[in-house]
Amino acid sequence: MTPQIATVLAVLVFVIALFVFEWVRVDVVGITMMVILPLLGLVTPSDAISGLSSNAVVSIIAVIIIGAGSPSSCRSLDSSNTSPGRATASID
Repeated sequence: MTPQIATVLAVLVFVIALFVFEWVRVDVVGITMMVILPLLGLVTPSDAISGLSSNAVVSIIAVIIIGAGSPSSCRSLDSSNTSPGRATASID
């Protein structure tokens, strides 16, 4: 096993641990990896940011942004409704 492969595996295990245990937000992990991988010499800087031109990556970023903004736009859930499985929310 070459040192580069060992480094890639170590980074991969580290990232999977961050995703599984959610010590850091997912978007922060992604941006951190875009910085760390070129600094370790595993990818070139242009390769690190070339993925941002992909429609799939842009879509995932948009979903994360929308998901982060959704809870903050709901003022409160009305728990006085006794119907099972129903809750109302007021949106600012």
